[in-house]
Amino acid sequence: MVAPCVRGGRLGGSGQTHARPGALFCLGINSPVFDQKGFGSAFARLESTGRITPVDFREVRFYQGVDHEHAGDRGLVALFRKR
Repeated sequence: MVAPCVRGGRLGGSGQTHARPGALFCLGINSPVFDQKGFGSAFARLESTGRITPVDFREVRFYQGVDHEHAGDRGLVALFRKR
């Protein structure tokens, strides 16, 4: 089951509420939005309160194809589990 947990640039919401403990979350986040919307602070707060495991951030290319106009766009994937 994939449930949304980001709404309007906020981390939290219904996806995390309705997921079972141990549920794996894998979120793609646009790099500029990560800072603009406070994702780092939100992840730190969720980790420090024991709601999620430590987040594994991975930088990835979002698009494939050499001739695509956004082929070089990069972002973050955040991997964590609900506690």
